[in-house]
Amino acid sequence: MEQHFLNTELSREVYKKYRRGIKAKECYTNVFFILSKEFSKFQSGEWRVAYGFVSSIDHIFCRHCFILERDGRVIDPAMFASDRDTTERTYFVMKAFEKIEDYISAIDAENGYPSLGRHLLKTEMKAQEWGAENGYLFIG
Repeated sequence: MEQHFLNTELSREVYKKYRRGIKAKECYTNVFFILSKEFSKFQSGEWRVAYGFVSSIDHIFCRHCFILERDGRVIDPAMFASDRDTTERTYFVMKAFEKIEDYISAIDAENGYPSLGRHLLKTEMKAQEWGAENGYLFIG
């Protein structure tokens, strides 16, 4: 797994544009909301829905959903909705959806729940194993 870093400026810009629809601790619904507002960027592949982990404290990472740019930088407007407004975050991606249709199908298979707990179970288990082997604790 590869580390990714935050595009702070774009994350802040997206948050300011859509702040009324972005809520703290609701990353899965926040990303779905942004997809509905910026559909063409996802359709073109400029942005992708990504599931993975974000740094919390020390080497502990929490499960998270965010947007992955084509160049590998992360857009995470949800961080500006919380009281932990810090740009010093590292991200690991366990799944980035190449096509919107695949993302929507996964949500549909989960009865409308965008956390994709069952859909990503095996992927998450492999990610947690990789984390443990490399000195990271992936939780959530």
